[in-house]
Amino acid sequence: MQRVLSGFVKRMDATSESIGLAVRWLVLIMMMVMVYEAIARRLFNSPTIWAHEFDTMLFGAYFLLGGAYVLRHEAHVNLDIFYRKLSPRAKARMDVGTYTLMFIYCYVLLLYAVPYAWDSVSRLENGTTIWGPPLWPLKLIIPISVILFMFQGIARYIRSLYTLITGRQLP
Repeated sequence: MQRVLSGFVKRMDATSESIGLAVRWLVLIMMMVMVYEAIARRLFNSPTIWAHEFDTMLFGAYFLLGGAYVLRHEAHVNLDIFYRKLSPRAKARMDVGTYTLMFIYCYVLLLYAVPYAWDSVSRLENGTTIWGPPLWPLKLIIPISVILFMFQGIARYIRSLYTLITGRQLP
């Protein structure tokens, strides 16, 4: 059973790591778009109508898809004043409770995100600005990112539960 749990956790970690490393390139693209916009606006007096909106969409994708990666590296904000002083089992107990609440939140989020995304995809929704970019890919990322976040949360939950029960880290 330990091997099965360990294998699942490692697969979830690898998935989150891969997506996080891929998504980090969006920052470079965002920077290049903003540099292009600044040069076009300031040097050639030819501002774009799409750069700001495109950057906002890229940042949304970056933010959403990066959540599982951040959870995998335990980089979310927490109250370390108390947490770091706890024993491994006490930390695991607190994490089990926290992840349980996170799963409830993610479930409710999925209840709203899936129909929202489905409606957008089924209509191939476009933006209402003059540029009119397709919005459905970004809206589809919302439930996908919540699912990825939940799977990484399940991996963290399994680790914490294993530590709580055995007092050891899951290999």
